[in-house]
Amino acid sequence: MFSRDNPTCSNGFTLVEIAITLVIIGLLLSGTLKAQELIHSAQINRAIEDLKNFQVAYWSYRDRMGEIPGAMNSHSGRLYKVTSDEPTSSGEHRFFYEIHDQGFIKQKRLVPDSAIGDVYQVAYGSTANVDTHNNATIENKNQVCASGLKDPDMARQLDNKLDDGAYDDGNVRADEDYESEDISIVCLALD
Repeated sequence: MFSRDNPTCSNGFTLVEIAITLVIIGLLLSGTLKAQELIHSAQINRAIEDLKNFQVAYWSYRDRMGEIPGAMNSHSGRLYKVTSDEPTSSGEHRFFYEIHDQGFIKQKRLVPDSAIGDVYQVAYGSTANVDTHNNATIENKNQVCASGLKDPDMARQLDNKLDDGAYDDGNVRADEDYESEDISIVCLALD
């Protein structure tokens, strides 16, 4: 805009300046959204890698030692429920420690942090032994679970990449339908 006193002096922004500003803002926003998408994808891929590593470590330990890591008792074939970092005198909470001790994983914590939630936990699949709802429990299977999910959509993506995509069937299960916002845990069968 030009002033009445000085026709060459501008008091406002031209359309070109406003357009350039809007283009810059749009580029910044799209870059931020793309970065969030990449972070989300990296978390899913890390969780998949963690779960596959736990599964391979489970079978490798079983082959090497003749029993499963963290078993309730020798040759029982069932895992103790592991949901906290507190060891007990009865030998519970040893799954992650034992597979680390044999060199199958790098994490030494008794309950490793999950890439898509709070922590990983393991247990034998019965509704009395696993801190999940019935749908996430894979009956009569040892399983590793990611609990306290940050984003319910991560469970669906994990199931689609590792299994059949059905929340209540197959080797990957969640505690709620993937359309629900209340999903808190997703489990993978170890055997």
